[in-house]
Amino acid sequence: MTYTVIYKETIDPSISGWNNFLSQLAHAYNISVDQAREWVGRSDGRLLQTADLGEAEAMIGKFRSLGAVVELDTDESAAGFADVATDPNPTPPPPAGSACHHCGAPAAPGQWYCPTCQAAAGASAGGYGAVTDNDKLLALVAYLSTFATYVFPFANFVVPVVLMYAKKGQSPFVEYHAKESLNFQISIFAYLFISSILTIFLIGIIPLIGFAIYSVVMAIVAGVKAYNGEYYQVPFIFRIIN
Repeated sequence: MTYTVIYKETIDPSISGWNNFLSQLAHAYNISVDQAREWVGRSDGRLLQTADLGEAEAMIGKFRSLGAVVELDTDESAAGFADVATDPNPTPPPPAGSACHHCGAPAAPGQWYCPTCQAAAGASAGGYGAVTDNDKLLALVAYLSTFATYVFPFANFVVPVVLMYAKKGQSPFVEYHAKESLNFQISIFAYLFISSILTIFLIGIIPLIGFAIYSVVMAIVAGVKAYNGEYYQVPFIFRIIN
């Protein structure tokens, strides 16, 4: 039997909702936003064809968690699964002490996906953990550390690293923004360092001022986006930390 996962639409059809969905999809599958847009923009809407029900199930759970409406197409009925995309009462995340239904590994409490095989917690899993207010606040702090460095040297590097490891495997949202902030800090440091060297030849003053202003503006913009629960991508930076 072949299972086909078909993309239909995003739950939030607005431009901001669509862009946020693409950003989250790109992060979830470690691809670029353009690749994510091309993937879901196929005329037939097909995201995956597989003979593994668990693989199809995991993808449907993940796409639902990102705010997409997806369906399962199969040549035979899969009782209790075909309506996963429209289930109004999704299966809650696994309690402490439970095991993954797909590979048998211990399931982390409160998480929607198995950390071992990435299978969804249930046939109608609706997401990989909710983004809490505390998660949003910590993501904001990751970017605001840009300003803390003026008081505590290297705080702009230390804070994102601490958050990245403290929330690794617990909050994908905080982990994502900690990495994004760290890449932002590394990029800004590189830009300012190169510009400062170029000032010797009197051509680096304007870039130096420009990058300094850019770092302040983007730290605020990215922080606000993170606090609003978005998987925001800071433009014009190197993503060394994946």
